[in-house]
Amino acid sequence: MELWWIRLPLVAPFVTSHGTETERQVVLVQVRDHDGHEGWGEVSTLSAPTYTAEHTAGAWDLLRSDLAPRLLEGLPLDAPGAPMARAGLVTALEDLRLRREGRSLAAALGATRDRVATAAVLGRQDGVDALVEVAAQRVAEGAHLVKCKIAPGWDLEPLRALRTTYPALALAADANGAYGLDDLDRLRRLDGLALSYLEQPCPADDLEASGRVARALATPVALDESIGAAADLDAALARGALAVVNVKPARLGSADSAARLARRAAAAGLAVFVGGMLETGVGRGVALAVAGLAACGLPTDVGPSARYVARDVTEPWSAEPDGWMVVPREPGATRHPLPDRLRDATIAHEVLHR
Repeated sequence: MELWWIRLPLVAPFVTSHGTETERQVVLVQVRDHDGHEGWGEVSTLSAPTYTAEHTAGAWDLLRSDLAPRLLEGLPLDAPGAPMARAGLVTALEDLRLRREGRSLAAALGATRDRVATAAVLGRQDGVDALVEVAAQRVAEGAHLVKCKIAPGWDLEPLRALRTTYPALALAADANGAYGLDDLDRLRRLDGLALSYLEQPCPADDLEASGRVARALATPVALDESIGAAADLDAALARGALAVVNVKPARLGSADSAARLARRAAAAGLAVFVGGMLETGVGRGVALAVAGLAACGLPTDVGPSARYVARDVTEPWSAEPDGWMVVPREPGATRHPLPDRLRDATIAHEVLHR
């Protein structure tokens, strides 16, 4: 097993309510069997513990000191509190197995669609005019939905500008937990904007608040950070806290876990989509395979590589001219890094043996 800590500059800073990312730092996991077959996975943590408690430096230490040696020794891969680190290891093993079998991850998951509609996720810009300009670029590229990151002080004005410019556009907002019940009157004013959904309005651990917001708004509420397992989904449903769920293989610990949760949510009558984690090309392929499930009916946040990085570590993922992304059907779970790009992006590298 080899661990690669890599860094890719973003084409533009990505600003949300919980911080700003100017570069993408992730850990890639490479496994190799005695016959020379390889598998790769991505640990899609952010650089700081803002989205969840996991972050890249912590994941690197955990993988080196505990999880990777445990896996090499054949011990159970228990990783409470570290689903993204676990997902990187599990995906690498799955990629190795599927390549040996000549099967794709999409086929293994039961994905029925060959291509998926895409959403364009817009971080906070320097002003409303800049936001509308970026949105225009994404609409021209064929985005089927535009989602705006919001927070108190950056919500009504930018969303109204987008709605005025594009009256018929599918438009959504993502708060990343930036609002509380004291903001309920302000959130009610979003109802006049015909949003497809309002994502994660309240903090991840406050399902009661999310439930009160969901019951007070006509706009459907989506949950992301709040849903880390099936039990979280059931608790949210019991509180009437959501109408839409965002599933992410990284956050849920594996592509298989994400697929099971997507099907469970759809069976409960919820709309489902696959969110993005600013993945490199390794993680992006895994997310696209999950997005191919019939349960995931809303546009996926997983767009082409060029929206985020000028030079991906793999062959870049591209969108078709009409904004659709092809669900990968090649053997394995994802694309592998190109050696020269991997070398140029690497911050640290470690080799572990059984």
